[in-house]
Amino acid sequence: MNYVSLYSLFSRGDRNLSPHALKALRQPLVEELIRFQTQEANSHNGQLTSNTVELSKDFTQVRVTHASSSEQQNVKAYGALLLEALAHSKRSDKKLEAIAHECINGNLSTLAQVHLAIERMVSSRIYILLLAIIAAGLAIMWLQQHH
Repeated sequence: MNYVSLYSLFSRGDRNLSPHALKALRQPLVEELIRFQTQEANSHNGQLTSNTVELSKDFTQVRVTHASSSEQQNVKAYGALLLEALAHSKRSDKKLEAIAHECINGNLSTLAQVHLAIERMVSSRIYILLLAIIAAGLAIMWLQQHH
């Protein structure tokens, strides 16, 4: 499978990062960082940057080539990468931006905490959608009864 570095995606132009690429930087990248942190124990010889994060051409796979041995440094670097990705994205995502700032500020200090924060963000969007569908259904039922 062919991979492209996040840096090269950023280099394509301002506000040009696709929503699919941004989605790959949420749970898939955090999960890859957790895997890298635990399985590549002897390979920690670098820093997590946009050059060391690679995405498959279809944005379904994420690969980390270098990261720090410090989980806290990786969390801070992840937050910086998220902010940079959001700056290169057409979409604004205030919740993801808040998570990025929490990573950088040290409020989230482990990859597990980051993963949970992103999971909560995603699940809250699903709940809002479900509530909207239920409310629309109830409104339709009410309108049908009163006509």
